[in-house]
Amino acid sequence: MTTLRDTLRARLALERACGADLLPVPRAALARRPPAAPIQTSVRPGAPPSDRSPSRSGGTPAASKAGVPVSPALQVSVDPVKAAALAALETRAKACRLCRLCETRTQVVFGTGNPDADICLVGEAPGEDEDRLGEPFVGRAGQLLNQILSEAGLRRADVYICNVVKCRPSVLENGRRRNRPPEPEEVVRCQPYLRDQLALVRPRVIGAMGKFAVTTLLRVDAPMGQVRGRFQTRDGVPVMPTYHPAYLLRTPGDIGIVREDLKKIVAKVAEMKSKG
Repeated sequence: MTTLRDTLRARLALERACGADLLPVPRAALARRPPAAPIQTSVRPGAPPSDRSPSRSGGTPAASKAGVPVSPALQVSVDPVKAAALAALETRAKACRLCRLCETRTQVVFGTGNPDADICLVGEAPGEDEDRLGEPFVGRAGQLLNQILSEAGLRRADVYICNVVKCRPSVLENGRRRNRPPEPEEVVRCQPYLRDQLALVRPRVIGAMGKFAVTTLLRVDAPMGQVRGRFQTRDGVPVMPTYHPAYLLRTPGDIGIVREDLKKIVAKVAEMKSKG
């Protein structure tokens, strides 16, 4: 029986054989440009009212849904050039047919949030709800993520959220499709999209949510309990490994752990901004 670890090891071997590498971008290329003038962000009509307000570049910190002040260090403006480049990349991804997932997907789930965000959260792959709605983290796991973000002083609209794989991996069983982990080749085929997303967004800090995201970004093959909660770096970008919200639905006792990991991310962003 093939285990998750076997799948991850096979994927890493396939990546090396193909010469694939994630984020092959020099550190200098990830340096952030001066903030552009803020513009009105577009948020999907289904977003909660508190997420529909545009990003702010100054003024009094807003309160999150849980009443936790949003750190001024996390209030970002939107670069319209960057937003246009991401839109062009999304258009290319939506036409992608590099792997068999294109045959069973409802739509490509590219990414959502602020294109000029300091924080990018990377998950595994779309599930059934995400495949139906076209946005990452919108099912039960997404609702839990929104709650944890709020408790950590973050707004969903002020971070950028995407997945390692852009199409739902599924398998047909008893006449119905159910989610499955991505296959190694599917991850490799999708890596250019994630690589280019991160190169365009240029986040100060990345949150790797779940085993697949951690393995893809950091190329480590270790239990999550051993790597989470401690920053590692990928091409000069701090990466915080933490649990995936879907895991928290099964293990709610660890919700506080992820909340603390996200607070560490907020603190890291503030520290980096204070150093210029």
